[in-house]
Amino acid sequence: MMDVDLSTAEDAYATLLDARNKPRAAAAVLVRALRAKTQNAGRHSHELEMAQADAWLAICALSKSLDNDHETDAETWSRAISRTEEWRNLLD
Repeated sequence: MMDVDLSTAEDAYATLLDARNKPRAAAAVLVRALRAKTQNAGRHSHELEMAQADAWLAICALSKSLDNDHETDAETWSRAISRTEEWRNLLD
């Protein structure tokens, strides 16, 4: 199961890095898909569950901003990327 979770975290991290350089509409589609892929299932240690939850919340905030705001600030992108990287690193 950890291999699947690591693969999911690595894919989410790579997708965020890629999406950041895409046009807004394309980035929104990529990030929106991550909301379902990165949800917490409650199967791991508290530390890992919290890291995954932090990543998921940051991805959801980014997705909401991309869908609703005229511009998405660098901090919102950075938070989603760094939280996802932290989650991935705990799995590695």
